Amino acid sequence: MSNEIENLLLHHLKAIRADVHSLKSAVSDLASQVISVRKQLINMDGNEIRQDEAIAELHLAVDRINSTLGISDMPDA
Repeated sequence: MSNEIENLLLHHLKAIRADVHSLKSAVSDLASQVISVRKQLINMDGNEIRQDEAIAELHLAVDRINSTLGISDMPDA
């Protein structure tokens, strides 16, 4: 009887170890995916910052052109 219990316990422990191994693998895959998404978000933030800078430069250029041409954004009252 003792041998049967021992075998049953070993069987369950092996199943648990297999499940833990599977979970570790799944968590590792998820961690890789999270890192990839974080890198994409960082890249998107960088793109947004570059776009904001480009728009600000265009505003400055338009303001300089308007100033050179004597054009005012203010309507005459």
